[in-house]
Parts: sequence; structure tokens; C-alpha cells
Amino acid sequence: MHPTRLVGSNFYVYDATTLAYLFYPETLLFRRAEVKVETKGEWSEGQTFFDDRSRPKVNTNAWVALEVNNSKLLAALVKDLRKI
Repeated sequence: MHPTRLVGSNFYVYDATTLAYLFYPETLLFRRAEVKVETKGEWSEGQTFFDDRSRPKVNTNAWVALEVNNSKLLAALVKDLRKI
């Protein structure tokens, strides 16, 4: 895991997408997906994956963030930081 360091501070963000989801969910595009964790080593042991092909999803078990509206997220973040 590689944290993101906010410029000029000692505040490290270990998963910026999680913070975006918590504070600015409107900046993310979500889709339903069937998420699995590979445990047998058949494809990639210990990794999380989902099928993103365009076909019906029957056994969905999660919402997956696929895109971030960068300009909207940055604008919301800057607006909130100015309040501090």
C-alpha cells in the first residue's frame, strides 16, 4: 500500500478513494458487481476481482467505483478546505 501525502503536511491518505466515497460520493460512478477473492491460486491468489464485461450480473454482492469525476472532486475538496 502506497499512501498519498497531502502537500506540505504530515497527513497521509492510505486510500483516497475511500475518503472520496465517504465525503463526496457524487463524484464517483458506481456499478453493481459480483466481487470475488481468489484463494486457490487459479488466477491470482489473494487478489480481489470482478467481471466487468457487458452482460447481465445475476449474483451481485457489491458496488464498485469505476470512475472518478476528477474536476468535481477537486472543486469540492478545495471548497471544503477553504472553510478550515
